[in-house]
Amino acid sequence: MSKGNNKSKWLTMINWDIKNGVIARWRYDIGTAVLAFFFCFKFYSIYKNSQATTMDLFIYIFCGETKYIPSPQTFFVIPVFYLAIGLYIALMIGDYAKKDFTGIGHQIFLRTPRKLEWWCSKCIWCVITVVKFYLILWAVVILFSILTGKAGSQISESGYYLLMTDMPNGLEEKIKIPLFLLPLLMSIALSLLQMTLSFVFESVGSYAIILAILAISAYWTSTWMIGNYGMLLRNEMFLEEGVKNEIAVGVSIILAIISIIIGYIYVKRKDIF
Repeated sequence: MSKGNNKSKWLTMINWDIKNGVIARWRYDIGTAVLAFFFCFKFYSIYKNSQATTMDLFIYIFCGETKYIPSPQTFFVIPVFYLAIGLYIALMIGDYAKKDFTGIGHQIFLRTPRKLEWWCSKCIWCVITVVKFYLILWAVVILFSILTGKAGSQISESGYYLLMTDMPNGLEEKIKIPLFLLPLLMSIALSLLQMTLSFVFESVGSYAIILAILAISAYWTSTWMIGNYGMLLRNEMFLEEGVKNEIAVGVSIILAIISIIIGYIYVKRKDIF
């Protein structure tokens, strides 16, 4: 089989996943927008009379909760927004890849004898799904800020209050990696892991494992617990011995790569086709 023919069939599979796994699932996009507007309205109900900005709203959504130190005087506070984002993305990933073989998608695979192309197409779909979620969320936040007259890239007193810190110069630039990049990379890595696990434990089992990772990360602060990357207050900028950006990026990429490799090995060996 020629390389050109292989490439053509691989592009056909990618097109199939974009059409049926991204575009056709537009209801999830509406759900994402609704979730984002809920975050925004909660923020507005608290800070409508302040000088809060777009950056403050992003901080409000992604700040999470600071490190929990068990004691008789303290209670564990559930990081609701962090869990809502993680679980909704997990719901979007679901078992789409595995279910693809129960319908027409199975016929597309039969015309492509190499399982590598099929698996790569599903991984691309997974990344696109996560990136699309964040793009919609960010777009809604920016739009809401404009409509409510709170557009701005500076951090106001409201943002510093949420971060429980003073007002250091240049924080707007320093905060961009833990505020925007780390949650995105964390979600991509966990989604690829979930997709791989769905072939082993089915959708319910893989969802439960992702839930466990998110829950344990909420309770246990550690650079090596990937869920912490989605909470700004767990970053080393705001917490001594907090998440280090370099390690967080590295762990996310390594987990994503390992998930892709293990998933391909499993798909290649398992006779589900």
